[in-house]
Amino acid sequence: MKKLVAIVASSIVLYSCSSMQKTSTAKTMDIYGGGVLHFPVVADLDIRETKTSGSKAGTTSTSLDLLKVEAIAAALKAANADVLIEPSYQIETEGSRVTVSVTGWPASYKNFRKLQLADTALIKAGILQKPLIVDPVPVKKKRKGAAVLAGIGAAAVITTGAIIAAEGY
Repeated sequence: MKKLVAIVASSIVLYSCSSMQKTSTAKTMDIYGGGVLHFPVVADLDIRETKTSGSKAGTTSTSLDLLKVEAIAAALKAANADVLIEPSYQIETEGSRVTVSVTGWPASYKNFRKLQLADTALIKAGILQKPLIVDPVPVKKKRKGAAVLAGIGAAAVITTGAIIAAEGY
């Protein structure tokens, strides 16, 4: 009996020391493709006049795309919005610490309705286009060692070529 109490007590102590991680899951389904018939639904987008922002910090080993998504989620939660319009990112790196900040216009969906003839004019006009987004490529600093090695390699090739030319091969 004493052994059972000791095992239970040690299990509780060890379990209470474990770290806790909170995750969320969601089930989604694309409406395009075989097997799903869907009557188009449209909604109005209520865009607020003031910008909101959010940020997320991580390490350089954390995916930058994941930090961007989590920064957007923080901004949407702060503004109680559904979508962030025209997000702009600021990425700061200090040592191995990366902080991603995002700023944009919060918006909420409202007035869901079936597609009507008047709504098709927007589609025909091409307003529902997705903009091209270009992320800047980080510039890597050139290392002096690589330039020295390249210079030594080039000198070796030139010297070898001169020796071969002099010997008449």
